[in-house]
Amino acid sequence: MIVNPFLSLAGFGMITIGLLAMILWRRRSKAEWRYFLLGAIVWVAAIFVKTVMDLTITTILVDSLNDFGITIYLITIGIYVGLRTGLLESGFSYFAALIRLRNIGWKEAVAFGIGFGGVEAIVLGLQNISLLIFYFNPSLVELLPEAIQKELSMQTIVVLAPIMERVFALTVHILASLLAIYSAITGRLKYLVASIFYKALLDGIVPALPYLFDVTTVQGIYLAEAPIAAIGIFAFLIIRSLERSIGDFKGDDQLKLAGSS
Repeated sequence: MIVNPFLSLAGFGMITIGLLAMILWRRRSKAEWRYFLLGAIVWVAAIFVKTVMDLTITTILVDSLNDFGITIYLITIGIYVGLRTGLLESGFSYFAALIRLRNIGWKEAVAFGIGFGGVEAIVLGLQNISLLIFYFNPSLVELLPEAIQKELSMQTIVVLAPIMERVFALTVHILASLLAIYSAITGRLKYLVASIFYKALLDGIVPALPYLFDVTTVQGIYLAEAPIAAIGIFAFLIIRSLERSIGDFKGDDQLKLAGSS
């Protein structure tokens, strides 16, 4: 079987999305790099806990659901994956805001969200680029499941899908971070709940996508991206609305007083 080396372009594109978002926002907002870095650190912390859970709780849960049918399996796993992501990622962002970000402005809060989602795009991009190992060592391909072998030989046009997905996911990360930080500043937990819900929505639908769409085809891959795109676009609209209604966190004295009470 021939491995398509140009599929690695998706990885380079994902890395570009992560880096470019940070650079452009840094130039536009003049936000200090430490806010991007803090967002990246919080992402790493959340992913570490998720990895530990995957090696323990997730394995047990998946094994226990094998006898309940695909519908029960997808619903349960979707809720579990979604809530795990929401609670850990938004929860960690919330506590980081309580400790280090109580007096920041809108631009710094966005920088935190971009750092969070940007480092995710970079790490996933590096993982994607690693498929070149199979191009230079074709004998390793035979060790992979048949489904993955098919993915490695798909048409180059599919590389746009994961790049676009990172754009939409990054937007969701920014929104969720803004909501979590705003909740920490104001003391209004409903914004933290909204942050958790939105992240849970994005990750919760992912397990079902391969069952709803034939992701072994180009058309199926792009159709599977449609729900993610919708969530990302809606997140962008909410961010714009929040920017108009909240403005700069620093400029709202009433919110500062609410957050300190």
